[in-house]
Amino acid sequence: MRGERFRGIVLRRVNLAEADRLVTFVTANGKKRAVARGVRKVTSRKAGALELFNVVDVQVAGGRGLPIIQEAALVVGFPSLRIDFARVSHAYWAGELVDRLVNEDGDDTSLYEALYTYLTHLNAAHDSLDIHAFELVALRELGWQPELTTCAQCHQPLAGSQLSWSDDLGGVLGEKCCPWPASVRPLTQNAVKVLRLLTQRGYDVTGGVEIPASVVAEVATVLHGYLETISERRFRSPLLFKEIYGDTYDLG
Repeated sequence: MRGERFRGIVLRRVNLAEADRLVTFVTANGKKRAVARGVRKVTSRKAGALELFNVVDVQVAGGRGLPIIQEAALVVGFPSLRIDFARVSHAYWAGELVDRLVNEDGDDTSLYEALYTYLTHLNAAHDSLDIHAFELVALRELGWQPELTTCAQCHQPLAGSQLSWSDDLGGVLGEKCCPWPASVRPLTQNAVKVLRLLTQRGYDVTGGVEIPASVVAEVATVLHGYLETISERRFRSPLLFKEIYGDTYDLG
């Protein structure tokens, strides 16, 4: 990435030296990183544009190492994501998820668009289930959509009242297959129904109907566990969900 202009969403910032920052963006062509010189000084004109989750137009020039940000112009800001703890938590998680799953200088236009759509929605309205709709969109775009209608083990229609979830197989297991493999989580039928609705309808799936916190916690737990299995490492941001859901949310 040398001497180019691009539009991206700010995913991550790391302090460098006394006043610089390394900024990571997701763009329509994968992730890009560049150094913002002097951006932590109170006199910096780029600081406001390079806030987390902002959509910015960036001009960079080549340096000895990473490219240097010459210009950064704010395109879209999301003010609600800076004043509401629940929205901030969900935005951080969505950003970390994209940061982990998108390659640098790749060709992944889908997650850039998906994140932009989600942040726009989150800025306007907040529902605790919407972040899980975003997770399912990300999984679908990456080819990891979970199996929710047939047993992930035997591929027969789900049967029985005792269902389970397998991270390794990527979906729900029917009652006869629940002991196989051994690493499974019990899953209620209500949680399966919510997962199906989120897959089919996306955001605002409840239509104002309140879903029990225990069911939301089930959905959160299985999706985060599945995402960590795919990425092969633990995420940081889901710890914030403990503050929102309390002890009903199991990090696994």
